[in-house]
Amino acid sequence: MAVNGAPAPVLLSVAVTLKLKLPDTVGVPPLIDGLSFGALIADKAFDSNTLIADLNERGAKIVISQRPQRLKPLTIDEEIYKWRHLIENFFAKLKTLLRKAAARSTESLWEEIASLLQSVSAQECMNYFTACGYVNP
Repeated sequence: MAVNGAPAPVLLSVAVTLKLKLPDTVGVPPLIDGLSFGALIADKAFDSNTLIADLNERGAKIVISQRPQRLKPLTIDEEIYKWRHLIENFFAKLKTLLRKAAARSTESLWEEIASLLQSVSAQECMNYFTACGYVNP
């Protein structure tokens, strides 16, 4: 897949914490271990020196909004950062569908998430990018 003619290998990292009050970045290393990708798009919850060092080692673009406390702000690709709203829109849709499913246990919640993710077609994902002008039809 290409976005505006450029390859778009994007890793989508989902951090779900159930009853555990852990930083979002705790779940990232197991998700990206052994994967090759060109950029990580995330919000400021993922602004961690450890994660950024890992991304630098991999040569991946860092597209993470930064905490105001960061002493030396990082340069990020503003064009790629604009894609983040597509991800936010997808999760808003997913959360709406999960509320409708009204899962009552952790196990049924995970089953519902798996079912919903499998129901999203590659074409629907491409439609998100196309509708926002990031893919030339």
